[in-house]
Amino acid sequence: MEASGERAVGLGGSARNVATGDFIQQIDQATVLPAEAFLPVGELPKRLVKLPAPTRLFVGRERELALLDGPSAVVCVHGLGGIGKSTLVAKWAQDSTGTSRRPQHDLGGRRHAFRPPPCAGRLPGHPVSMRW
Repeated sequence: MEASGERAVGLGGSARNVATGDFIQQIDQATVLPAEAFLPVGELPKRLVKLPAPTRLFVGRERELALLDGPSAVVCVHGLGGIGKSTLVAKWAQDSTGTSRRPQHDLGGRRHAFRPPPCAGRLPGHPVSMRW
């Protein structure tokens, strides 16, 4: 194996994803989990991540709330920190919990400023992605 040049990558084994560039050098290798690591879907625990307490004053965002309540099963909300993403999702979860549209929620998130959202291009189907 040979690798030469400013951005060359040489691998001694198999790799799943390799990305290089001016600001990133990342090598992700796949990990194979044994069958015992997977629970049947019916046994998965219901969970809700820590969301901010419901705010008494919430105005606007009708368009964004409508997008969250749309037909997609998976929604990714992303944007710069401090603009109200968590508050928006908390308001939506509070308003729709127990309805036939959203009887339960599995909410999760990671905060990475100035990077593509973690869900970009990795979710099955046609997820909705909102940015503001």
